[in-house]
Amino acid sequence: MIQISQEPSPSLEEAELDGSWNEDLQGTLEPIDGKAATFELIPEQDASATHYDKELNLWSEIPISYKQAMSPGYVETWSPAIEKERAALIKHNVWEVVPRPEGKPILPVKWLFTQKADKTNKARLIVNGACDMQEYSKDETASPTPSPGAFRWFLTHVVHFQWDLQQLDVSNAFLHADMKYEKYINIPPGFETGEKSVVGKLNKSLYGMPTSPIA
Repeated sequence: MIQISQEPSPSLEEAELDGSWNEDLQGTLEPIDGKAATFELIPEQDASATHYDKELNLWSEIPISYKQAMSPGYVETWSPAIEKERAALIKHNVWEVVPRPEGKPILPVKWLFTQKADKTNKARLIVNGACDMQEYSKDETASPTPSPGAFRWFLTHVVHFQWDLQQLDVSNAFLHADMKYEKYINIPPGFETGEKSVVGKLNKSLYGMPTSPIA
């Protein structure tokens, strides 16, 4: 959380981060017009529980890139989550390595790291679906998620009719769905083959694709 002491604060286009913090986590924003605004970086939790990444100039417990996750201070904590996701991707044969096709868009991919409420680390490989310029119908991009009202209606009937209720969680649910369209991705970090002229042809609906939820 960043508190700006000068109003109005400069926009991102008007200011650049100086990046030098002292022990009290103080710094300055240096606008192009020369007027400086001071700020204070306030960690949301005890700094002893976070890591400082010099390259990114960032205090964080959760990495924002694969490179950061595999760096000292993070790799021991996050490599199990990465390996678990790697195993799932390989098990479901999510893509196959093919020569780079001519005239076909190659979608970028990114590792996304989160932490569940129970503090379990989770790693996901996602596609930047915003780079997919293909037009889809509304039926192809709908998300089959029940509304809160529908869920309450269902629970009301469960109680009224005294039904037995069981919860089912499908692990890696998206990776079970086949791709309907021909899509290609960059070879993700951690899966490099050493060849620059190859890409991944998607066999499964990887997270981030516009059609993945309905698939």
